[in-house]
This record gives sequence, structure tokens and C-alpha cells, in this order.
Amino acid sequence: MDLRTLPNPLPESPKENASGPSTFDYITKLAVPVLALVTLIATQSQQQPALTWGLLGLAFLSVLVGFYPQAAPWLKRRREARRDERLARREFAKLRQFVEDFGRFVNNQGGDSLEYVLVHEVFQGRTDKLSGLGIPSANLFQGFWSNLSQDVATEKPSLAAFRTLNSDLSMLVSLYSNFCYRPIFENPPQDFRSQLTDSYRSSLNACRERFVTFLNQYSYFLKSLDAPFAERYVGQKEFDPPKPL
Repeated sequence: MDLRTLPNPLPESPKENASGPSTFDYITKLAVPVLALVTLIATQSQQQPALTWGLLGLAFLSVLVGFYPQAAPWLKRRREARRDERLARREFAKLRQFVEDFGRFVNNQGGDSLEYVLVHEVFQGRTDKLSGLGIPSANLFQGFWSNLSQDVATEKPSLAAFRTLNSDLSMLVSLYSNFCYRPIFENPPQDFRSQLTDSYRSSLNACRERFVTFLNQYSYFLKSLDAPFAERYVGQKEFDPPKPL
């Protein structure tokens, strides 16, 4: 039985009007007194100029007082949005640098790449042995990174671009850590583990340390965005580093 289909035995209480003041409220509370004041000003403008200016000031003040409760939240959001926009532009250069730094780990021609260490040190140049480890090719992540690097280089710094590209980078970093590093360092195939010499293990752990350093620095950067921004970054901010061999 679906409880949602049963009739409600209690009478519904009248709903309060949560829509706020209506247009008619604004007219009666503000427009009518102001029109009356303007009429008075018009009749006094020729005889008493000083009184005319005083009445005009009173009219302007009454409008400000009447609309301020509704305008204040909007003005606050506008100030916060402008501040967030300035902060995003200022932090954009740091984001670009983190994107470039991550590229070292997915470039299979560089020594910071896990695949490079596996192929050129552990497997002595035999790329065919990578298939037995159950990890995706670094070319896949290098392709994703290349697109991200191009976007971060060509996008005009803005709050929207900063949040989108930051989210893309954090997701890519997390996927690379979970699908490339963890299978090797935390759950490697038994035959792979048995052939690791102390030298190979040292090289892999050194590669891991460089990657963990990047994870910690990028995580610190993401967490530092909470305090200055009015609208907090809601993406991933922490990365569980792979354990050493």
C-alpha cells in the first residue's frame, strides 16, 4: 500500500502568504504618500523654495526607508558576487599552474609518470606487461588532461570558468589516483608484487611521493577557497593518498 495515496484525515490549515509584499502594498505604502508629498511641493515651490527642497529630501528619504528591507538582501548578494568574481580572477593563475603540474603525472614520456616508471624501470621497456596490471593507459588520462589544459589556457578568467575548471581538475585527479595508483600500490597482482626488487620498489615509492605531494598541495588550495568566497566551492577537496608499497 502506498501511504502517499491515503487521504489526509486532518483538515489542512490555511497556508500563510509567504510571497512577500505585493505590488499593491508598495503602491499604498510608498507611492500614495510620495504623490501626496509631490503635490504639496508643487503648491509650495513658488512661495517657499527652502521648504520645497526640504520636502524633496523627505520624499527621497521615505522611498529609501520603504524599499531598503527588500533591497538590502539583493545589494548584499551583488557585493558578494562582485567580490567572488575578483577573487576567482586572482586565483585563476594558481589553477592554471595546478593543471600544468598534474600534466607531469599523465605524460608517459616523463619520469613523474607512473606508467613511465613501470615500463622503463620495472618492466625494462616491455609495454605489453602493463595489460596484466589492470590499469588504464596513461594515454587516456593524457587526452583528458590535454583538453583541460587547453581550456584553462584559453578561457577568460571568471568565477564561472574557475569553478567549472576546478571541478574538472579535481575529478580527473581523483580518477587517476583511484584507477592508476591504487591498483598498483594497494592491491597489486601477486606475480607483480613477487618480482619487485628493492630498487623497483624504491623507484615506485619515489614516484608515489611526488604524486602525494601534489595531492596535498592541491587539496590545501581547494580548502583555502572556503574562507574568502561567499559562495563556497562544493567539489571534492580531499584526496585519500595511495599507501606505499
